[in-house]
Amino acid sequence: MNYYIPKKLPKSFLDNLNLGPVLKVPIQPMESGKPIYCLDNVKRYLAYNPGSIQYGWIFSMLGSVIIKLHGHVVVKDKSGALFCVTPPEATLEYHNFVPDDSVADLVVNQRLPTRAVSLVNNKVVNSLVDLENKFDQARLSDDQFGLDEVCLEKQKRKAEFIRSIKQHTGRNDPCYCGSGRKNKQCCQ
Repeated sequence: MNYYIPKKLPKSFLDNLNLGPVLKVPIQPMESGKPIYCLDNVKRYLAYNPGSIQYGWIFSMLGSVIIKLHGHVVVKDKSGALFCVTPPEATLEYHNFVPDDSVADLVVNQRLPTRAVSLVNNKVVNSLVDLENKFDQARLSDDQFGLDEVCLEKQKRKAEFIRSIKQHTGRNDPCYCGSGRKNKQCCQ
């Protein structure tokens, strides 16, 4: 069970959360940039270059059942164009990015938030979403005990989670293993 970076996002999901349009923001990594540390990277970039910080969200998915919003920061140049200076964790040319200035209010200890949302109505999947969100709260507050507790609970319930996710993953849906391939060509 691994998250993958989707090429397209479900429009109904974006509409339900009142998120704006998805922009394709090019990735132009700084030489000294560090993956994951987008806020630090953008601040370092802006110390020597004109522009401003643009907060927003990028996305990952678990099959077609859970979508995770990741707080992300990019550079907005003088013309208003956006670009990402953070080296990506995967081979990417651009991010699907939704600008959202309210993300700035969710930053804790210089850490950007994540938020998991269920795309299906299923009790077991919803409990996994709750655990994902508890994990993020523990991460933001640097609560190692909370992190360990969530990881242990996820491990104990892994088989149950996989069964439920399989039930909601069609043959042509992205595989829940995170490969990004269709389920029928992967783990089915």
